[in-house]
Amino acid sequence: PAIERTRRGLGLAPGRTYVLHVGTRQPRKNLRRLLLAFAQIAPGRPDLDLVLAGAPGWGAEDLAGVAGTQGLGGRVVFADYVPEPELAALYSGAVAVVLPSLYEGFGLPAVEAMACGTPVAASRGSSLVEVVGDAGLLFDPHDVVEIASAVARLVDDPDLHSRLVEAGQRRAAQFTWARCASAGSRENG
Repeated sequence: PAIERTRRGLGLAPGRTYVLHVGTRQPRKNLRRLLLAFAQIAPGRPDLDLVLAGAPGWGAEDLAGVAGTQGLGGRVVFADYVPEPELAALYSGAVAVVLPSLYEGFGLPAVEAMACGTPVAASRGSSLVEVVGDAGLLFDPHDVVEIASAVARLVDDPDLHSRLVEAGQRRAAQFTWARCASAGSRENG
């Protein structure tokens, strides 16, 4: 019920699937390339949408304009900030989470997605490599074709999707506050 409520709140039609990005919309998130990659795979997947959840930040581009010039009209949803109670449902309802960042400090959305049972495709040009490990697909964030290929694989390959859901949940379970505190005390002690 929470997933359906969240979908309706975003205006997503029943029966449609979506790929999700969570994060403030700013240049380092590389969302222009994500839109270009989505434009490559969208024609062959008419029931697939892209949801960009996160408020505009500094230097935010006209991503709606990019979506329009790519012919993606109603296929891209700009969700702005999603409150914490709805975020888990948003992750859980997605077919995949895509994080094409050029750089990241940590990459909490990757851990959140994996914990919710949603496979992740992420940039190998940032700290996301360490967060995702072998529990997701990694791509060159500068290569639109490679981004598109990773997303298409997660959408089209049910066996890969299932394997990465399981691997992602195991990986996310490794990121606990107790473990973080323990690692911090070893480094500082």
